[in-house]
Amino acid sequence: MNTWLSFLSSENAQLKDSAVISFGEQPKDYNSLRSQATMVPLSDRGAVKITGVDTDKLLQGQLTCDIKQLELEGALPGALCDTKGRMISNFIAIRTAPETVLLIMPRSLVEDTLATLKKYAVFYKVTVTDGSDDYVFVGITGDLPAGSKIIGASIAEQQHLLLIAADRAENIWKSLTATHKPAGEPFWNLINISNGIGEVRPQTREEFIPQMLNLQHLGAVNFRKGCYTGQEIVARMQYLGKLKRRMYRLRIKAERLLEPGTSIHTEDKTNQGTLVMAQWCDTGTQEILAVLTADAATANTLIIGDSPLPIEMLGLPYDEKFGGEPN
Repeated sequence: MNTWLSFLSSENAQLKDSAVISFGEQPKDYNSLRSQATMVPLSDRGAVKITGVDTDKLLQGQLTCDIKQLELEGALPGALCDTKGRMISNFIAIRTAPETVLLIMPRSLVEDTLATLKKYAVFYKVTVTDGSDDYVFVGITGDLPAGSKIIGASIAEQQHLLLIAADRAENIWKSLTATHKPAGEPFWNLINISNGIGEVRPQTREEFIPQMLNLQHLGAVNFRKGCYTGQEIVARMQYLGKLKRRMYRLRIKAERLLEPGTSIHTEDKTNQGTLVMAQWCDTGTQEILAVLTADAATANTLIIGDSPLPIEMLGLPYDEKFGGEPN
């Protein structure tokens, strides 16, 4: 166990497989936690670090976001696609120095993202490394502490991601306890789901184009920045195609937590979508994000994996942005 996790354990964190699963809270407590300022240690996060005089040139040709818009200590969501426009990872980009950018994502996707960027990095004056262990990542709901000098990325309304140097993490955590209540990673995942923020996971790598996860409505895709790997497919879908599947938020009752990548069918057995993320929101009840066809989104029951489950469709904060699209 590393020093940070040992510290969190001394702060009453409950750990499982190097993840902080709770500070004593249960899913039945999540509804109450939503109305409080909370802080969540995100040990499942990692970072790809790109540094050098050509950092922006490399990233501008690979990412869906316009890296030129990323200011010092600023943050920007984005995605890395393959040549077919399918996402290898999506992330929050933070510029920590004029020539250094971190791409913060699930740690399980860092290796693949590194390998992809390194194929192109040989043509630029940059280094691309795994920066995961240089920082501690903490999720915050509610307001950021007044006078905070921590680099923070605003993810959604009242939801922030803090980037903290590893050697400062324990002191900052202790200072945050004066205003924020500790919670485990499952609660943070639920907040992401409620805010309609889907993530690529290893099980769904190279499965979704950015619009399938609604990234065009989260500021993660810039359609005017010029060429990048996969750009032709992404742009064609936006301007010439009809998006047949996109991400929805649902509530279901199930005996076990559903896994990313689980296939979704209707009663006629035809594939109608893929599960993106799932998290308990109460005892026996979970919220999920799923990429679905419009027909599946109107069904009362879906077969998720092998189980037929009644579904309740929930709204997304940005539903109005879909305009005439089916929702």
